[in-house]
Amino acid sequence: MVSWGQAGDRSSIRRALVVFAVLAVLRKGPAHAYEMTQRLREAHELLACESDLYALMGRLGRQGLVRHRWELSPNGPPRKRYELTAAGHDALEQRHSTWKELRAALLDLLEVDSPASTKSPFQQRKSD
Repeated sequence: MVSWGQAGDRSSIRRALVVFAVLAVLRKGPAHAYEMTQRLREAHELLACESDLYALMGRLGRQGLVRHRWELSPNGPPRKRYELTAAGHDALEQRHSTWKELRAALLDLLEVDSPASTKSPFQQRKSD
């Protein structure tokens, strides 16, 4: 059985959240892949490598959730600047709603009998 603390498990959770995270980054406004990569790495390294982002952006584009436009760069070749479509905004809102429901359900399951307790439910279980 895989422990939640093992690296493989964390990466599967990260993969499940990365689409949500990318949509959330783009909600703040259009961005280049490099900018998105930096933001996702700052947020607990949600993205393993930049090449993963390019594949994801292609998939999100085919699904109609993002679009891109080419932007001239003074320091090199033109770059794609990505932005959410209306469907992308809807998908983000749907994921956000689902996230809030799942988060609330998990917090209910993790809640301990004594709210004054400083131990996590996991620490309490280990000592039982």
